[in-house]
Amino acid sequence: ATRPDCLPSELVSYLGELKKKYELWIEVGVQTSNDKTLAAINRGHDFACVKSAVYSLAEAGINTAAHVIIGLPGEDICDFRKTADDISALPFQAVKIHNLLVLKGTVFESWLRDGKIKTMNEYEYADSLIAFLRRIPAQWPLMRICADAAPKEIIAPKWWMKKGQFIDFVRSRFNETDGPSLPSVETGDGSRTLWHPEYGEHFHSIAGARTEADVKFIDSCEIRKKLSEKGNVRILEIGFGLGINSFRTIELLEEFLEPSRIEIVALEDDLSGLEKALKIGIVAEKFKKFCGELLKTGACSGERFSITLLEGDARKTIKRVNGKFDAVYLDPFSTEKNTELWTYDFLREAAKLLESDAILATYSSSYAVRGALARCGLCLGESPPFGRKRGGTTASFSAGKISFPLSQKEFDIIFKSTAGLPYRDAGLCSSRDEIRARRTRARKKLRERGVPKWVKKV
Repeated sequence: ATRPDCLPSELVSYLGELKKKYELWIEVGVQTSNDKTLAAINRGHDFACVKSAVYSLAEAGINTAAHVIIGLPGEDICDFRKTADDISALPFQAVKIHNLLVLKGTVFESWLRDGKIKTMNEYEYADSLIAFLRRIPAQWPLMRICADAAPKEIIAPKWWMKKGQFIDFVRSRFNETDGPSLPSVETGDGSRTLWHPEYGEHFHSIAGARTEADVKFIDSCEIRKKLSEKGNVRILEIGFGLGINSFRTIELLEEFLEPSRIEIVALEDDLSGLEKALKIGIVAEKFKKFCGELLKTGACSGERFSITLLEGDARKTIKRVNGKFDAVYLDPFSTEKNTELWTYDFLREAAKLLESDAILATYSSSYAVRGALARCGLCLGESPPFGRKRGGTTASFSAGKISFPLSQKEFDIIFKSTAGLPYRDAGLCSSRDEIRARRTRARKKLRERGVPKWVKKV
């Protein structure tokens, strides 16, 4: 392996002699065909130098492989595709590709801190990689498709997939023919979830999608107890997603005799996840018919259950919800990615729909979220941790419904520091960026008035 500017004619002649005795491949460090990028990263050569080196090696009958990095600073999918086209026009015979890694003690580490670099998670990189691979000659061997480094040296990206898993994932994605899709991932309990490229997150914990539904929502909202005591249970799910929480809840009816019944009203802005879940078999066979009805009509019902799915921005559709509920499953994507559904103003609308003894449950332990729920007049507790170190959050107007109340220190953090300042969206119409920026400004003002950023735990 060598740089393209380290191949003088004498060396090429010597390599040509070696080729007569050994199988010889020269890996040429291309990285990108974009001269602006090569200059920006202080590469020390341009793409014309690559062309010269490859043609010289080809004339000597030497096999060559192009080494390319996908995700260099300032580049996007157009740059990746152009590099693929440019190296395909040269007499290479193979390619070695990897994603950009930011390692400790490098210039890129400081660039990452300054926001000059954005690394790709495995799903984003896989999409860019596949777009690249589709443009190179099919007969070229792929010598590598992802990078290696000592984990302790990697600043970013932090992937959850191991190398073998990623290779299998790319292989399966490459063979998909139905256009852009949401990648399927097997979770720790054998159930599957999807990755959503827009939000950059899984729909469920990779520790176990089905188990998360049980621990974070069904058990935390005491659904079994409510079915035993009330018979009929109404549930509002905010963030229907793949339907795993709702369909798993309906399965509980198998544990109870009639006339127990479950009514679910669900809010969901993007039905692509549910469509994919139905298509690839994430939805259990017994629920496929009902899932299809939901996608077609927005409603489905069985002998002892019904689901009404309100499609659209939950900030708008929640105004169309009638009646009170025995439980609320608060399950949007994270506060960072789906901020608009974690504001005080939206959660206040959800709180209005709670029965006096109802429980709202969420996987989130964010102090901003807990601060919003507390300011809605709800008593707060913590649900058991699953798939993460901290537990989730439970909330109810009835203190007796909170099995594990938050400690006084937790409330001190919520009310005596800027950590517990809620997100605000008074008109329920602001963008995520606007909502986050508004909270940042508000926290800054409080800090200037002497409110601490944090209250230390003991």
